[in-house]
Order: sequence, then C-alpha cells, then structure tokens
Amino acid sequence: CHADIEAYLDNIVAAGVIPLTVGGDHSVTHPILKAVGRERPVGLIHIDAHCDTGGAFGQTRFHHGGPFRNAVLDGVLDPTRTIQIGIRGAAEYCWEFSYESGMTVIHGEDIPSIGVPAIIEKALQVVGDGPTYLSFDIDSLDPAFAPGTGTPEVGGLSTREVQEFL
Repeated sequence: CHADIEAYLDNIVAAGVIPLTVGGDHSVTHPILKAVGRERPVGLIHIDAHCDTGGAFGQTRFHHGGPFRNAVLDGVLDPTRTIQIGIRGAAEYCWEFSYESGMTVIHGEDIPSIGVPAIIEKALQVVGDGPTYLSFDIDSLDPAFAPGTGTPEVGGLSTREVQEFL
C-alpha cells in the first residue's frame, strides 16, 4: 500500500537517515519520493527506457508508468533538476511531460555520440548539490542483456555502459 511505504520512509527520513530502496518497479516510487521530497523537492537521475511521466492509466493515477509526473505535480520532484537517460521508443507523446516540465532527456540513440563520461558530467550539472534520487530501471538495458524485463525496448544500453554509469 502506498500509504504504508510513505509512512515507513517518513520515519527513516525523520531519523536523519538517507534511505536506500531496492526492488519493486516504479509503481512504488511515488510514495518514496513523497517521503524524501516532502521538506525540499529532490532532483532525479533516472536511467530507463521510458520517461515514466505518463498520465492516468485505466482507472488509476498510480502505476509504474507515471510516478515522476505525479511527483512533479505533488511538488516533491524538481523537474529542472531531473535528467532522464536512455529514453527510447516510438511513442514520442510519452516524453511530452518530461520536456514540458523542464526535465533534461537524453535519448538512447544519442548516448554513443555524446559518450557516457559527458552524460555523467551533464547529470551532475543538472542535479547540482541538492538531494537527489537515483533510479535505475532494468529495461534501460538492451533486451539482449535483460530479456526478462516486462517492458523491453530495442536499442538499449550495453552492460558496459551501465557499469560506467553506475
């Protein structure tokens, strides 16, 4: 339950501890961001095949494809301190919110020409010195390296590129 996740993380943040969360999918990200960004909106380094800034899906606002939109709208994620890396796919409307809100988006097909070191430098410039949430989605990898992901997109990162980013 989202309320339980948020309450649990609220206690960790209140104790002055920087939380580390691992696992799940982006359907659990929104309550985490609400807890860590409550006092001050956080920046974001987001490595993924998808922007995850989609609107309501079916009957729910909260799903794995929309946590970063929800976090921006709730004021807990600063889009001007957000960089999304490895974004790809044929549906350009999926990243409209990212651009319109002021996020920096680096598409997967641009990574070889820009280079991982330059992208890391850009990410550090975008997020600055403030609190930052790091999100790595397995579908950022090319499906040849991560065939079990539920949302594969061709043209993803290599394992070598991911090691360099992380």
